[in-house]
This record gives sequence, C-alpha cells and structure tokens, in this order.
Amino acid sequence: MKNKNGFTLSEVVITLGIIGVSAALMGAAVGNAMPDKDKVKVLNLHQSITAITENVLGNISIYYKKGVDDTCGGLTCQYTPLMAPYNTSAYSGIGKYGSLLAANMKLKSGASVSETGVVTFTTTDEVNWTITCSETSGALIKVDLDGSGGNNCSYSSTCTKPDSFTFAVDKYGKITANDPLTAAYLNNPLKMNDKKNDYKTAKSDKTEYKTTP
Repeated sequence: MKNKNGFTLSEVVITLGIIGVSAALMGAAVGNAMPDKDKVKVLNLHQSITAITENVLGNISIYYKKGVDDTCGGLTCQYTPLMAPYNTSAYSGIGKYGSLLAANMKLKSGASVSETGVVTFTTTDEVNWTITCSETSGALIKVDLDGSGGNNCSYSSTCTKPDSFTFAVDKYGKITANDPLTAAYLNNPLKMNDKKNDYKTAKSDKTEYKTTP
C-alpha cells in the first residue's frame, strides 16, 4: 500500500472551517470583554467634576458668607472669591462655577465665558466642554468626547450613537446624569463591558431631563 501524504481537499476545508469558527468565537469573547471606552471616559470625567466641585465649594474663600444676612454659598454665589488666584473678575458673575471648573483642568486653550454665563473650553484630551450656569439653580455640563467630530449629540431616539454626555449640578454641588446613557453608566459603574445592557437601560429610560440649569 502507498503511504498517504498531505491532506485531502475536504480535510483542508474542514480544518479551515474549524479555525474560522474558533476565531469568530474568540473574537466575540474578546469583544465582550473589552471595556466601553466611552463609558470609561464618562465615569472618569464624572469623578473629576465631582472632586473639583467638592474642592471649590468646600473652600470658604471661594464660596463664602458675605454678611450676616447675605449668604453667598453654592454655585449661585457670584461674588469674586477672596483667595488667589481666583480673586479676579474672571471668577465672578453667572459663569463663576464654569470658570472655576475650567481653571482646575488641563486646557488645550483658554476658556471662553459669555454674558449669559455659558463657559466653553477644550481640554488636552480633545473633549469639548459647555457649562451653562444659572443665577439661581446650578449648572448643566455637556461634554463632547471627540470634539467637533462624531454625531455631536446625546443619547435619544434620534441619536443612538452619541458622543456627548450631560451632567446636572444643583446649587449645592450634587452632580447627576442629565441624559439616558449617562444615567445608565452612572447606575452601572462596575461593569465596564456591559454596553448592551447600558444601551438597553438608556432606551427604556422615560425620565424628563433638564434642558436648562
């Protein structure tokens, strides 16, 4: 009998099929294990915003009581801080909180403040920030993770692939999510690779979020 050398065509096809199925299964497993990069960034930004807010609100030289019957506390305090380097007009008025937030971040360029208290800036990680401040109730913080690229929208029925996320800050410094996907991320912080469930939670969210601070 002659010795059998090499592989038959059917054996090659079967082997390639097995390799293909194995690769597909491995790819799916790796994909499911990979963290959602947007979620990681949003949670990190939430931590940064929280830390900075607690720091500035906890400093009585920045948010302080001006007089016995004139309480100047929380985000709505528009007085110029007493402590350097914040004791300038740049850190007073409606946009005070937004300017203080910008001052404690690594900026790509200087912050811009409008007459109505809207503070805009870009950080070195290319995130665009828009902070809309209020005279009486707090602020809204919108972060666009990829700057001017992408869809430039927050999660909604018409924006299922968002790159913008919004936080609400009340006058006492409490920070909450202000769109469905941000809320889903903050409510599920330990599972970084749970994108399917996070989006499912966002889709079923019927909360009416703020449009103004």
